[in-house]
Amino acid sequence: MTTLFVDQRGSRLSFAGGALEVRLPDETVRRVPVAQLDRVIIACEADIAVGLLRQLAFARVPLVVLRGRSHADAAMLWPHIGDARRRMAQRRVADSAALARRLVLVIVHARIRAQQRLLLDLRDHRPQSRYAVSRAVRLLSRFRRGLRRHATVDALRGAEGAAARVFFAAWATLLPVQVRFRGRRRRPPTDPANAALSLGYSLLHARVLEACHAAGLDAALGVLHTPEHDRPSLACDLVEFERAVVERWVHAMFAAGHLAPADFESSAAGCRLGKSGRGAFFAGIEPLLAAAQQRTRRRLHALLRWLDRVSATDAGRRPDGG
Repeated sequence: MTTLFVDQRGSRLSFAGGALEVRLPDETVRRVPVAQLDRVIIACEADIAVGLLRQLAFARVPLVVLRGRSHADAAMLWPHIGDARRRMAQRRVADSAALARRLVLVIVHARIRAQQRLLLDLRDHRPQSRYAVSRAVRLLSRFRRGLRRHATVDALRGAEGAAARVFFAAWATLLPVQVRFRGRRRRPPTDPANAALSLGYSLLHARVLEACHAAGLDAALGVLHTPEHDRPSLACDLVEFERAVVERWVHAMFAAGHLAPADFESSAAGCRLGKSGRGAFFAGIEPLLAAAQQRTRRRLHALLRWLDRVSATDAGRRPDGG
């Protein structure tokens, strides 16, 4: 099966003879049978025919449109009813301070542990950064040991934010100087490393959202990320388990010279990956995304089993047992 990336501005996508056709600006036509597609990702301004949208929906092929110069990503996913009882249990968990805290504690603990592990693995990459990285690892260890003392979800969110600042300050010292990374900047990304992180996170988020949808859960109901308009908070929660995978890969791409500042374009709208870097970026990150999606599916299976226990416990407390 195939993930199709479309990244040439002005491309036109349509459906003919069982295949998705991409007509590039130079009138070159490329065809991929819809039956062979896992998903379609559009990372540019492009035109897409309504007939193709129907066929993708019929074949249950997700379509993801990355934000580019706009303000939001978009995803088209097929209808999936799932189990309403599990979504009701999801709502009860989100509304319960105690249950929500249990899940948030797991998420934040895993995120900080992954940050520690990444910094330890990279500590000797640049000897001049060893002291700063070692200090950050000690601070992260202190944060992680203290998590259980936080009585509320808000306190755990604060610990996660503090850990992120410590992590990125240390991660910055491990990148080549010419990348000019001075800390995490998202909207808009201000330098090549931030642009690479944002694009990697967006692609990861799309895969996690697919998995949430396929599991039949409500992607809008999260616990670490509060439900907000137009935010798939459950997907945002689950992305936290895999962020370090993107951070490790982005560091490796810059350290090995597979990505360089010259591969990025800067404007008033921020820094974006340019055409010269797209081939290496999309080809390199695809195996990581596939593995992350598999791990997310396993986490979702565990979450579904837990939600079933929540539902059973709740039913057992009712006078009629039903």
